[in-house]
Amino acid sequence: MSTGFQDDAKEQIRQMVDIVDLVGQSINLERRGKLFLGHCPWHTDNRPSLQVDPNRQTWKCWPCNLGGDIFSFIMQREGVEFREALELLADIAGVELKSSNRPKAAPGSPDDKRTLFRAAGWAAELFHHHLLHSSEAAAARQYLQNRGITGDSIKKYKVGYTPNEWEFLLRESGRTEFSPQVLHACALLGYSEKRKKHYDFFRGRIMFPIHDTRDRTVAFGGRILPQFADDKNAKYVNSPETKIFSKSDNLYGIDVALDAIRKGGKVLVMEGYTDVIMASQYGISNVVAVLGTAINEIHVRNLKRLADVVTLVLDGDDAGGKESPGQFGGVLCELPDLLVALRPKLGGCFRGWRRCWRWARGGRIGESSTGGRGPASAAVEAGAAMAGGGRPSLPPAAPGAMSSHP
Repeated sequence: MSTGFQDDAKEQIRQMVDIVDLVGQSINLERRGKLFLGHCPWHTDNRPSLQVDPNRQTWKCWPCNLGGDIFSFIMQREGVEFREALELLADIAGVELKSSNRPKAAPGSPDDKRTLFRAAGWAAELFHHHLLHSSEAAAARQYLQNRGITGDSIKKYKVGYTPNEWEFLLRESGRTEFSPQVLHACALLGYSEKRKKHYDFFRGRIMFPIHDTRDRTVAFGGRILPQFADDKNAKYVNSPETKIFSKSDNLYGIDVALDAIRKGGKVLVMEGYTDVIMASQYGISNVVAVLGTAINEIHVRNLKRLADVVTLVLDGDDAGGKESPGQFGGVLCELPDLLVALRPKLGGCFRGWRRCWRWARGGRIGESSTGGRGPASAAVEAGAAMAGGGRPSLPPAAPGAMSSHP
């Protein structure tokens, strides 16, 4: 098998995973004769168009011309390649996949990805609980309120807080199964060669957990509270790449936005965590953000699996403006349809949004000016444009809410 796994594993998984049960986990199915029918999540389906055949163990949506077996369904639903679909289904079926190229990592070790996922998930819950309930987090809660981020959004995106201590997470981990070495492998702990001891990587920061399409915590972004800011501490710190995290292979908010992206075939890509959250509060559900890196070929590959139309909502500052649209041109022309909402910086101040769209096919370029109040308001306008409507009326902005670019 091209993936390097045993050939019989695929057939073993087929025998143990029923396609009706699998599809029924995410789509409501009703029996109609010999078939099961459900509403297809990949197009606006006014009547059940997705068919599941329990005898053939296949599925098909005729309007979308999509279909196949359990593996193709997972590939389509999760936006992954075959190998990842095989691994996911193996977890469901309880089938052990053996690689001929590498030894299996010991459970609980820093090399075991399942352990790292669990450790990162535990840390996300700890940070989130600390933000919601700890008296130490009062300043963090006030900061988020001042930025216009609601309690519902904090829970929706599982925003957290870590106190300004060197050993908070290290101390709390002593009550768990996770060793310092495991947390170091997750980039949650650093290690001092001079002192020969571990320390918390994130300190005194609002924590934004990053999840993959399977809702697993893979990394974090941390925004330092203003009272802890100094020349030694960067305003934003992101997890470095690990065994479970690649900046180019992940998008912030994808776990929340995935269903809306699949259903509408459109996605808004922003530059910051709080931009995503604020756009969500303004009713835009298909919004994600890149993770401290310019959009690249890997992002394009992943976005093309999920959406037909991509809108980039970029700040026209030194970081965003210089990279758009020229620097991205070669990469972004690979996308079927692209809309860029760019706020230019003119004379030291932001005087509005320029919305430009480029159709890769035909090379047509157009642009128009729109008055805007930041990335989130531009996202609302871009979302309306993508849907074919005019500019919507925006609700009043909370103080500081619309200038929420990290």
